[in-house]
Amino acid sequence: MSDLEREIYIVLSTAHLTQRTVQSIDSLPITQDNTEARIRIPMLEYLANANLALPEDLTAVIAMIHTQAPDAYGIFFDCDGPVVPYLPTYPW
Repeated sequence: MSDLEREIYIVLSTAHLTQRTVQSIDSLPITQDNTEARIRIPMLEYLANANLALPEDLTAVIAMIHTQAPDAYGIFFDCDGPVVPYLPTYPW
């Protein structure tokens, strides 16, 4: 099984993003595999292209997760995902 490709995603609540960011997620240059309640963001793509214009709330989450879990491929935002105390949350 060691020949299987793996991608590690950190799961977080969409509460760590503003409603505006979530509503404009389709227009972001790094979004992939998103639905109404879930968003998968490949953060390594952002880290490799620091000139990508992303909302400040998303940039802050990517930076924090990169520090806490540098081996993670991306972030999986889920409406039922965990809220962590060291990241800001936004009321919807």
